[in-house]
Amino acid sequence: MAIATKQQIAQAKLLWNACKTGVAPDNKTKIQLVELYNQIHQTRYRPTTSCGSCLHTVLDGIRKIALQNE
Repeated sequence: MAIATKQQIAQAKLLWNACKTGVAPDNKTKIQLVELYNQIHQTRYRPTTSCGSCLHTVLDGIRKIALQNE
């Protein structure tokens, strides 16, 4: 499990609240989700990816970080 800073956890909570339905409200939010996931997990997903599997992994990872640190 990757270790997130307090700032990253706070950002994950904000992003998760915006995407609870499983859909990012806009492209900017999707890019922020991917970039935060890449920072925390040190991966290299493209911020502009449209790969459904990749985006599911990113959203699930952000959800876990946001909910584990409530």
